[in-house]
Amino acid sequence: MKKKITLIILLVGLNTIAQAKFEKGYFIKNNGDKVECFIKNKGWVNTPQIFEYRISNSSLTQTGLIKNIKEFGFKDIAKFKRFETKIDRSSRKYNSLDKSRLSNFKKETIFLEVIIESDIQFLQYQKDGLIRFFYIKENESIKPLEYKLYNNSGRVLKNINYIKQLRDNFFISNYNFTELTYTKKDLSKFFVKYLEINKLEYKKYSKEKNYKATYNLKLKVKNSFVSLIYANDKISPGVKLDSENQFKFGFEFEMILPINNNKWGVFIEPTYQSFNSYKEIKANDAINNTYKPTTVYKSIEIPIGVRHYLFLNKKSKIFINAGLVADITFSSSTDIKRFNYGFLVGNPIDPSQRNYSLTIYNSTNFFLGFGYSYSKFNIEFRLNSDRAIAYSQGTILSYNSYSTIISYSLF
Repeated sequence: MKKKITLIILLVGLNTIAQAKFEKGYFIKNNGDKVECFIKNKGWVNTPQIFEYRISNSSLTQTGLIKNIKEFGFKDIAKFKRFETKIDRSSRKYNSLDKSRLSNFKKETIFLEVIIESDIQFLQYQKDGLIRFFYIKENESIKPLEYKLYNNSGRVLKNINYIKQLRDNFFISNYNFTELTYTKKDLSKFFVKYLEINKLEYKKYSKEKNYKATYNLKLKVKNSFVSLIYANDKISPGVKLDSENQFKFGFEFEMILPINNNKWGVFIEPTYQSFNSYKEIKANDAINNTYKPTTVYKSIEIPIGVRHYLFLNKKSKIFINAGLVADITFSSSTDIKRFNYGFLVGNPIDPSQRNYSLTIYNSTNFFLGFGYSYSKFNIEFRLNSDRAIAYSQGTILSYNSYSTIISYSLF
């Protein structure tokens, strides 16, 4: 428990240490003045309603508020504009669905992300899973594209009025509007098609433009301190069997996701491990039972996790990760011998019950870790939760480990 608390404190501290990245951008004040600056690029998933900026890299950080700023962004990457517009925030959760088909519009002042800019503008708002799209035709006011889930006598139905809006305002002959989904990908393709058919110039913004998915293959050496905990109804809370340092070899395949400035990744890390243990244990009972468990444990551990990077500079970064370990065993078992068993007067025990075996099964556990990367070299400390690997006749065998991992990125 102490190890887990210490690790959590360290992870929180690492998040505080990491420096934010400010990138060259701009904002436009209410009076129309354009200010060149450096904006903290968080790779927003939710549409930002405030932002942090510096006039120069060495100046103090300030906050841009929606009441003072009508536009901000990064050249060719992202642009956010302020609008007073109607927006429907109806829930998408089944238990909270509205019973009315009609959109529940309320007027708000919000920043919207510009996706496509031309004589026609296509814009998006996103917050905590809520996604809404808008459009502006030349010389007209902004309009929301209507889409809503609603509850009709226990059935979930859709208001897909956005299809009628697009057909009426941006008609394309021989186009199958019914297949047009309410997604950024589909709607972007539609507006691009319309603009190209009508030979209108346009600019498409994409936060993912500079952030593509990348892949890493790493060779890993893992130094693990492992132990087995043996417990039954006569031995509680349990006895630690042999503990040892193990060197494990494996590899990791990681995909860096094209979101949030390439700060998130997912990975899988197959590793072979084996552990042998033998120990004599005396029980806490009146007849002085002695247990002699002999364990042979071989398996392929497959950690699958999520990793978050905190950049310090171009070559240096720290990271935190968490995930699940799937442990696949083979040729593994525990043989247990009992001595001085069953000699109480009036309580004869079948001698065949003195010895028994436990089959070690496939199991899972969680892990949490943090580390440091410099160029292609990585070091990590990882803590695993206990996992019960065998259970029978009131006996539990648990596996415990924590590790230091060194790895090298091949690509």
